[in-house]
Amino acid sequence: REAADEAIRLDPTDAWAHVTRAGVRPDPAETAAGIADATIALTLEPGHPYAWYYRGKKYYLRGDYRQAIADLTEAIRLKPDFADAHATRGGCYLRLGDYERALADYVKAAEIQPTNGRWPLLWALPALGIAGAMLAFAFSAARRQHDAGHGRAAREECGQRTARGAE
Repeated sequence: REAADEAIRLDPTDAWAHVTRAGVRPDPAETAAGIADATIALTLEPGHPYAWYYRGKKYYLRGDYRQAIADLTEAIRLKPDFADAHATRGGCYLRLGDYERALADYVKAAEIQPTNGRWPLLWALPALGIAGAMLAFAFSAARRQHDAGHGRAAREECGQRTARGAE
């Protein structure tokens, strides 16, 4: 982030620097600042697909799914092969209960970038259909929760063993 800050200090009209800084603000507390950075980039360069994407992603993280969809749709219009924009927009549709559009975006993301490890179930969606896809997502979420619980339980057990060993 320091590099983006320095680039903006040297040239405040550098749209890429603003986009970069918007993209490297992972802290939810910085969502508004990320939106502001992306908005500045769009003022400087309205046709910048990554500025639309990062602003849309920040709106998504804030829970403003309709605004996120609008921005992500513009990113996709400017860069149709933008797999991350399709996947993020799919997440917005999923949270709004529009499963058909969610599935279409997830499938498109998988077609564009089938080996992306961030989307482990996407490659199977076309064969699963909507009901199967929703079941697969539910299973995936349940598995992550289960795995997280086992990880926590294992850490607690390890801590108890360590404490007993020190006695």
